[in-house]
Amino acid sequence: YSLRVVEDAEPGELSGQRVAHFEGNSLGMGTFFLDVGNNSGYYAMVNPRKEGDSPGRYALPRAEVEGSILAVEKLTDSIRIQATSTTGKGRVFIKASCRGMGQYMIEGPLRDGKLVYIMPANELPEGIIEFRLMDQDRKPVAERLFFNRNKSDSLGITIAADKESYTRREETRLDIKMQVSGGESSAASASALVMKKAHRGENLVETIQSYFLLTSDLRGAIEDPGYYFQEENPERFNDLDALMLTQGWRNYKYPVEQRGIHYFPPEPGLMVRGRARTTFPKNRPLAYQNLTLMTFGKEHTLYTLSTDSLGQFQFLLDDAHGQRMRIFLQAVSSRKKSGKALFLDSLKPPKIAYVRKPEIIRIDPVLESASRARQERLRAQIALDSLFGVTQLDEVVVEGYRISPERKKAYEAYGEPDVIIDGDAIREKEKKWSYGLYSILLFNYGNQIQIEQFPDGFMLAHVVGGKHEATLLAVNGRLLEAYEYEFVPSTSPEIVESVELVKYAKNFRKQYLTVFPEVNPLEAPSQGHIISIYTKNGVGLQGGTKPLPGTLNTTVRVFSPVKEFYAPKYKYPVPISQQKPDLRALLLWEPELEVDPQGKASHTFYNGDVIGEYVIVVEAISGDGRLGYALKTYEVVE
Repeated sequence: YSLRVVEDAEPGELSGQRVAHFEGNSLGMGTFFLDVGNNSGYYAMVNPRKEGDSPGRYALPRAEVEGSILAVEKLTDSIRIQATSTTGKGRVFIKASCRGMGQYMIEGPLRDGKLVYIMPANELPEGIIEFRLMDQDRKPVAERLFFNRNKSDSLGITIAADKESYTRREETRLDIKMQVSGGESSAASASALVMKKAHRGENLVETIQSYFLLTSDLRGAIEDPGYYFQEENPERFNDLDALMLTQGWRNYKYPVEQRGIHYFPPEPGLMVRGRARTTFPKNRPLAYQNLTLMTFGKEHTLYTLSTDSLGQFQFLLDDAHGQRMRIFLQAVSSRKKSGKALFLDSLKPPKIAYVRKPEIIRIDPVLESASRARQERLRAQIALDSLFGVTQLDEVVVEGYRISPERKKAYEAYGEPDVIIDGDAIREKEKKWSYGLYSILLFNYGNQIQIEQFPDGFMLAHVVGGKHEATLLAVNGRLLEAYEYEFVPSTSPEIVESVELVKYAKNFRKQYLTVFPEVNPLEAPSQGHIISIYTKNGVGLQGGTKPLPGTLNTTVRVFSPVKEFYAPKYKYPVPISQQKPDLRALLLWEPELEVDPQGKASHTFYNGDVIGEYVIVVEAISGDGRLGYALKTYEVVE
């Protein structure tokens, strides 16, 4: 479409004097300049390119008689800033910010209602610059978003492959080098991706440059963000400015009403926050107390710091991945005789309510018959397994006890227990080296309960039974939520009254979805077990723990586990009769390339059986924030 701006056209008419004209780019945006008259009305006439489409007519907003304007224009190596105001008096301020950080402050008087300032473009970082015009009271009156180009902030990436084309299942070697402006090598954190070019697509591709420099600062969806960073596109900077003028619109409303005094600082990484207090003679903040923190992740790390005047502390940990990570926090001994207590600031995850819309789908009769037959086979298998390994006894002693109301309620909900382990029996088997309930169950009741141990120290209990069957935990008749599972392994046996195993609990799918509501109901297991723990006097899991004064032994959440990308290796030949077809479209995904201090990295992978053109994408960010993006193509041939 092309747009024609018409002056003083009467309503209903398609005539008038043309004062401006422009054609939009491939994304439908463009700019034009218009010298507005005082009493003129303007209309935009949209002329369609296709025959048969009717033209559109849109009234443009009338120009305001009074107000303030902030104009920003890119010159060759500098930026021209002009503030124009019919209402402003005295001095004005223009603040330049990038990603929330102030970069430049311009101050000066209005002369004939104008303030003009020219500044070097290389004094501002690359990305969206927010220029804000403020009056003499520092009150914002106008704003303009401008995309600054600064080559010194970019990170150059060179990708070299050992060949231009490869055969099926042939090994490919990549050599990658990263440089800053001037040719100096630079270490960085990088990722690599190799996939079929046709599957990657050309539009709506987000890159590390488009995300950090563009989409993260603009609201709303941006069509094809990678388009603005294609070096072969000579009009990309003009199109970027059109995007800033359309999607970068801002407004200010006064007065601003502040709601509460809460402030949530950004999280730079894994944090352990808390407070230290005295326990005797009074409960007071433990100011300037030296603390040590030991983490037991993949690597053991020691941190030290002192509390502030309010007894608060905050540890910034190295990145760790997995389910949980065990930590040990201790207040270093001092001459003060008062007791010490350490507390961590923890937030209970909010419950998420999922709105499920039931969908009724008619099942194919053949699939329905196969499903019923499978269920019958499972029932028969369960019946046979329950009789397998039974030992006949000459004498059977049956012991019972009075069922409490909570147990009766739990039995009605989950079913009666198949195995009951008394708390006294558990305490008899406790050793000096035992470190909680799970350690006793692990070494003494392995034929009934299997304890799964993870590298980060997290432990998970399973009822010994069918393979790949889920096990839930309950304490005093209540099913534990997912985040509470970490407290069970270290539970003191002193507070345990009994541990009961309910095999193939009632309505297990419903119970499972209660604990894990985010799981798709169709994927939730239909059968499983429940380990039910009852504590003395209903004190719960934390009732019997007695940590040493001034210490805290617990676990904290870490980043999600890293999922390994599967990639086959064809290092040794395999007979054709034994080969399985390799139809992968994604050949390589390496989120953390090993880059040496000289900015060099190498990686090898094997191609699949699908011939065609493939694309290699390398993205990187240096320690000082420089962004790099590179793309290279190659072919897989017969």
